[in-house]
Amino acid sequence: MRGRAGSTGRRAGAVLAAAGLFALACFAPASAHAQPSRASKQRAKAAPPAYVSYVTHAGDTLYEIASRYLSDTGDWAVLSRINHVPAPRRMAAGIALRLPADKLKQDPETARVIATSGPAEHASGASRYLPLTTGATLDEGDRIRTGPNGFVTLELSDGSHLTMTQNGTLDIDRLRRTTLTGAGDRQLELRRGQVESQVTHATKKDDRFQIRSPSVVAGVRGTRFRVAYDGDAQTHGSRSAGRRGRRRSGRGALAQVGTAAGRAAAGVGATARGALWQRYASRRRDRRCSRAASRTDAQGAGESAGRQDGGL
Repeated sequence: MRGRAGSTGRRAGAVLAAAGLFALACFAPASAHAQPSRASKQRAKAAPPAYVSYVTHAGDTLYEIASRYLSDTGDWAVLSRINHVPAPRRMAAGIALRLPADKLKQDPETARVIATSGPAEHASGASRYLPLTTGATLDEGDRIRTGPNGFVTLELSDGSHLTMTQNGTLDIDRLRRTTLTGAGDRQLELRRGQVESQVTHATKKDDRFQIRSPSVVAGVRGTRFRVAYDGDAQTHGSRSAGRRGRRRSGRGALAQVGTAAGRAAAGVGATARGALWQRYASRRRDRRCSRAASRTDAQGAGESAGRQDGGL
């Protein structure tokens, strides 16, 4: 009996061992193939590097190109690697090279104050606030604030205008232009109050004009746009003309700016515009009235001259 039982146990053990080997043979390759598959999916999700084209002039070298158009002169080695060009070589005219977009040099720009009224101040870095005056220039890193019934209007290098109304605080985070492409990079941080922008239509595909607040990022490409932040994590935006931008709320959701809901959230509409826009409207009315009066006077003078000629 014990002999038969031992033989049965050995047969059962052999069967189990064979089953285990079969399972390993079947599933191990699948597992091995699964890992490269996941890795390939991760590689597919990574965005490919962006490049900007540059056509050489006679005598160009990689070092000179990097010095003119890249933020770090030492990146000539990167140009040599991605374009397969020997470093010391002087190149002929007409050779198309690829320059990494994320390494392009940017030049600083300024904003000019074209109008101000009431309490309006600015500060640079950690310095104290000083009164703003018409004609002053502001740089990247400057801060602006207005008090009750105050406003300030800035003009950028491309002709865009930006107005901050009363009781506002605005930081100029980025104010640059890419040396090679000429694309503008303007980023403003609205900490309190309301900003109205009239942005020149983008001429470069990489042009960027953004107004940020703690709960919204508004991208504008050729439009009149208003963003308001009241300091309690509620930001409102509306668009009155031009291309439609996009607004990103605090949790990363995307919403179209300029829809009916966006205009309703913006609140008071035209009555919320700053004193500058009201003043502009008043001036336009005055000019129209003046032109109409001039035409009337000219018409009357012509009729009078005609009557005199008829009498003669």
